[in-house]
Amino acid sequence: MNSDILSAFEESLRVAGLLVEHVRADGVLHRCGTTDKPRGKDGAYRIHLDDPACCWWKNWITGDEGSRSTRPAKDLSPAERKALRERKELSDLVACLGRERERFERELARGAALDAFCVVVEASWADLAGGQYRSRLNPHAACQSVLAFAGRYRLPFFFAGSRAAAEYTAWGFLRQYLEGARKRWAAIVKAHDAA
Repeated sequence: MNSDILSAFEESLRVAGLLVEHVRADGVLHRCGTTDKPRGKDGAYRIHLDDPACCWWKNWITGDEGSRSTRPAKDLSPAERKALRERKELSDLVACLGRERERFERELARGAALDAFCVVVEASWADLAGGQYRSRLNPHAACQSVLAFAGRYRLPFFFAGSRAAAEYTAWGFLRQYLEGARKRWAAIVKAHDAA
């Protein structure tokens, strides 16, 4: 089954104009060439086969960006769509605090407009503060950026410490949001029926 999923993801990368000789499904961001610049690094993709398996890609030459998942879009309820959360590895977060800062700020601004939004980091705060990443970004600056974003956009950042804890945190966050939304909806219906 994983080979079928991987083949479908490979086809999506080809259609997007990415040239990938050996596709790696390890959850890490990989740079690659494009049909316009075969020897360049103007394409990127990330594939993980955890359930639901997911593939993200970007072709910086054409601007094509997309994702594909084994989970059908119809499985995501409107309430779940409104309560999105962002789960990041430490290297992703550091990139968002550095070279991808403007894009990340736009994402946070969009998230602040939702009913619920959080950023879940798979690493611990100690990993960020201790500079346990491959970047020239100063650990103090990274920590201050997270605190500034949390205050500016009034969004929680959860440092879970492990992938399993991050998955549990994301699940718990969505569960709490949906339970609260269900109670609010029930109160609205009750008030309407009483009127």
